[in-house]
Amino acid sequence: MCRTAEIVLPEQTIVLSLLRLLYLLMPLQSATQKRNSYSKMFQKVLSHSCTRVLMVLFVGSSVLVCMYPHLVERLSWVVNYAVQLMLLFFFAGLIFLFLKQPQLTFILFAGTTILNVYLKYAVKSDGIEPWRQAIIKERIPAPIEESLTVAQINLSDSKGGSAITTAIRTSGADLISFHGVTPNWDLWLKDSLSDLYPNQLTMVDIGLYGMAVFSKFPLALADTIIYNGIPNLAGCINKQHKTYCFISVHTEPALNAFSLKRLREHLDCISQEAARFNNPLIVMGEFNAVSWSEEIQVFLNSTDLHESRAGFMSETSSLWSVPLNHIFFSGRFQCLNFGSLKDATSRYLGIIGTYQLKPSVRHAKKTAQ
Repeated sequence: MCRTAEIVLPEQTIVLSLLRLLYLLMPLQSATQKRNSYSKMFQKVLSHSCTRVLMVLFVGSSVLVCMYPHLVERLSWVVNYAVQLMLLFFFAGLIFLFLKQPQLTFILFAGTTILNVYLKYAVKSDGIEPWRQAIIKERIPAPIEESLTVAQINLSDSKGGSAITTAIRTSGADLISFHGVTPNWDLWLKDSLSDLYPNQLTMVDIGLYGMAVFSKFPLALADTIIYNGIPNLAGCINKQHKTYCFISVHTEPALNAFSLKRLREHLDCISQEAARFNNPLIVMGEFNAVSWSEEIQVFLNSTDLHESRAGFMSETSSLWSVPLNHIFFSGRFQCLNFGSLKDATSRYLGIIGTYQLKPSVRHAKKTAQ
């Protein structure tokens, strides 16, 4: 029996190939359609009026809590993260700008602007003064004045070692305030630094509130201020026939309404002690409150002290850390330099500032001319 051979024409081959290709592309087309549908749905949700209302409520309430933390005292801790909240609004606004959502972008950028203006004027500091002094020194020779370098270090999270000793010795600090001084830390500090800092005032504690003040120059009028069992060290040092006074402060963390009230009372106690000093004054320590908080602002206004930080985004261990340690100075000082104190491995130890008595009126007039 003869079999008839099937002849496949070229046109049929092309048709079959196209059918196979369409069959293979159908899942890709369906996936693309799903993605497009999801994208349209997402854009529709972002463009909905309810989304805008929720965004206004979130941004508005966050800004209000930062500016008026005592409206809801349980959320008063939010003010510590005002800078991080401002950055969150800014970057979220950029994302919504990329997604072509102008209304949401405007809301977030408005929140960023309000927080930025609030933080700028809430911090009592003259950020341009160090820069101005540097320019004056370059352009106009001024009489050489003795400066005072002060450091604030918290040992609670430090592990010790030669790196800390080296950083302290090379810092050039005349006066150092140590917090978190346990009996072991007390022995280590005295063994490592007594040759360079022979004048010491210590209050050791096995908990968080141990502190010490080490000075290169003689101490005078040393005193311990006790508030609710928490020590604060005060005194004066004599350098080059000039007397400078200091108070080293450590407050409780403000975790709730009760501890927030104690913080205010503690700072009020320190402000009363600061009024006793007639000489130029440095107040340093762990205040457990940010520079723009109402508690710190009331304290600075009552003592006429100034913040050493040039702004609200400077000298912390990282971008996301909260600046709770401060060095405040009286109006008879001018801040020449302020920065972070780090060891050789760039590990954050604390803050350090250099201060100088303001020049005489005659030199000020000469400088102005």
